[in-house]
Amino acid sequence: MESRIKELRVRRHISQEILGKELGVSQQLISRIEIDVQTLPVDLLIRMSEYFRVTTDYLLGLSDEKYNEKIAAANAALMDEYYDLLMTYKSLGDRDRKLVINLIESMKS
Repeated sequence: MESRIKELRVRRHISQEILGKELGVSQQLISRIEIDVQTLPVDLLIRMSEYFRVTTDYLLGLSDEKYNEKIAAANAALMDEYYDLLMTYKSLGDRDRKLVINLIESMKS
């Protein structure tokens, strides 16, 4: 479980502090869950599943399938909505991508 949550968080360039704020918990709790010192409470498991748009079974390591039909459909709809923005981001160089990520993170704080 630890590696999947951390993998998803890191892939999205989200710090433990930002993830904690987004989910209404402390950075320390996120850290303890990621290193498997604390069990993931069911309500937080559900919120993480919704936040990362993956199944709870994937987060728990019970399945290697990230998406079920409902999540896949929701992801496709989201992709359609933000396709132009994604393509613009993809066309940026590494330096500009990092600037965009840093700007977005600073706006979330």
